[in-house]
Amino acid sequence: MISKTQGLLRFDIRTTRCYGHSQLPVGFLGFPAAWHVWGIDQAYATSERMFFIVPERSRDWFRQAQHDLEKAKLDLQWQYYEWACFTAHQAAEKAIKAIYYAHHGEARGHGVRELLQGLGLPRNEAMLRQATSLDRFYIPTRYPNGLPAGVPHDYFSRDDATQAIAAAEAILVWCQGYLS
Repeated sequence: MISKTQGLLRFDIRTTRCYGHSQLPVGFLGFPAAWHVWGIDQAYATSERMFFIVPERSRDWFRQAQHDLEKAKLDLQWQYYEWACFTAHQAAEKAIKAIYYAHHGEARGHGVRELLQGLGLPRNEAMLRQATSLDRFYIPTRYPNGLPAGVPHDYFSRDDATQAIAAAEAILVWCQGYLS
């Protein structure tokens, strides 16, 4: 029996596809000594599938989302507006992924809007708008080649950072309601 603090990870031997953990490398399956790196407590197998019992980590994901939001506020204070925008995006992404993991789901990708839509929860237009605004900060806030010229620091303003932080705060509050 799987306790409430654990999740089940399934590996389909026929398709070599892992279900329940998006970052599990297929090659590691033959190395039980390395399972602890992925948080796997134990495993069992049938003729076609291998199952792993993994601890439930949604609270850790949400705590890190809160910490990232605090970091975004510090970046705003120190006028690193591009990093405030990006870190706000990261906070929202991690908070949404916490919901996936709380329900033993699999969260793939970094698009906040796509992650929200993939939850299958009742549609919330306000949250989707907030998510869309944050998604525009994923690449260009970090890489000069995401912009026509110059560096990210030249393109992002205090207003951008303030709006990104507000959007991330709204998403974290919304996510916390599904995690309580």
